[in-house]
Amino acid sequence: MRFNVLGIPVTVDFFFVIGLVMVWSWAGSNRAGFFAAVLVGVFTLIHELGHALTARKFGAQSAITLNLLVGWASYAAPRPLTRRQRNLISLAGPLTQIVVALPLLVVTYLALPKHGSAEAIAILRSGTPSVAFDLWQGAVWAGIIIGLLNLLPLWPLDGGHVVDSFLTGALGERRGRRAMLIGTLVVVGAIAILGFSTSRIEAPYSFIEREVVNARYASYSALYRSLPRAVWEQIRYFPGHVLDFPLLLLIFCGLNSFLTLQRLPKHDRVSTWVDVEEAPKPRRGTSEPSMPAGALQAERAAWLDGTIGRFPSGWGPSPWLQAHLQLRAGHEAEARVFLAHTTKVGRPRWVLPDPSERPELAQLAALLPVTPEVGDHERALTLLAVLADYGTAEQVATFGVMLYNASHEAEALYLVAGGLARTGNLDDAMVWLQRAAQDKPDAHRLATDRRLWALHGRADYQQLLGEARRGS
Repeated sequence: MRFNVLGIPVTVDFFFVIGLVMVWSWAGSNRAGFFAAVLVGVFTLIHELGHALTARKFGAQSAITLNLLVGWASYAAPRPLTRRQRNLISLAGPLTQIVVALPLLVVTYLALPKHGSAEAIAILRSGTPSVAFDLWQGAVWAGIIIGLLNLLPLWPLDGGHVVDSFLTGALGERRGRRAMLIGTLVVVGAIAILGFSTSRIEAPYSFIEREVVNARYASYSALYRSLPRAVWEQIRYFPGHVLDFPLLLLIFCGLNSFLTLQRLPKHDRVSTWVDVEEAPKPRRGTSEPSMPAGALQAERAAWLDGTIGRFPSGWGPSPWLQAHLQLRAGHEAEARVFLAHTTKVGRPRWVLPDPSERPELAQLAALLPVTPEVGDHERALTLLAVLADYGTAEQVATFGVMLYNASHEAEALYLVAGGLARTGNLDDAMVWLQRAAQDKPDAHRLATDRRLWALHGRADYQQLLGEARRGS
């Protein structure tokens, strides 16, 4: 399911719904569980919107995907983001989640039965929470507690990304990331040992049990003293909440850290900058002898003034241009139709100028089909070039695999490596780049491709460049 929220495209996977059903089951398969599942779904979206909207403020194009018990916001920036900007994007998710939860807490708190009222006494005697109390519990957990969990300095939580940015800045990418991952494994291991060995922990449901089910009037009445006191009653048991989910943290943080640790490069980056060769880089689409100059001029003019002019016989506007004009007119559905034909075989012929010249393509990349067809080879390479400049890492890698399997052309490998390097996935980028150089060594491409600039300081990149130069 796909829809837009505040201009951000959102994709909801079917497994996200399954995850919410699991939350409902874990929370008791009752009314309280239903509220918990709904609010977890809502606040997960709010959390990711915090990331995506902040990234958009810094000029990046964002998209949100919601999957089994998790969500993530991917973004593609036209220029490298600073560490401060990346950290603000990371913190914006959980902080937005917590801030938005506060009004709901106020409303549900005011709806609770008044202290000493007949309704409150009846609830205490029956041990059955009110609707307002179930909503209160769901809002605290989905909005406050899960938000605080995401601020823990563990990889790959948001708080972990912030700590990792400082460690990599101080120690270098490999040493800093290694310290982050090993630290996470140690902490998660300690949490798992304590969590599994502790027989009685103040857990998410123990608060309800202590305050309502056991009908302890004095403790339950403390909920009514003030709203801050009511929230504090939950937050002060936060360490117990963390220890109550050792298996979840062990799988999500521990396993992720272990796998990432295995993929770390063997050498740190070095400070040597690559000696860039001066030969000009040919631009795709401008060197075809059969393409009349008027086709490229008409395409560029249409991008500039928003009006499709006269094209040479047999040539027409690119589907990228037509999708851009439709989107600018507010017709997103029509834009998606044109984008679905970017690799279609047939006429008229069209040309797309260098994607780096068209920042408007960033917004179109977020509207592309989840799995575009390979179709025409040259047009598929153009699509992959657009994704390398503006798409997410998942888009680049997924379509790159499809195109390479169909063509076995090294150009696809180079484009994927560039797209992954641009999105910060440097280790994965090097894997693709090494395979590209193995298929077709191109020292000039390695030295001048702007998408690969983020790799220039790495020792393994310098070694690969040297081997390509010797091979040439």
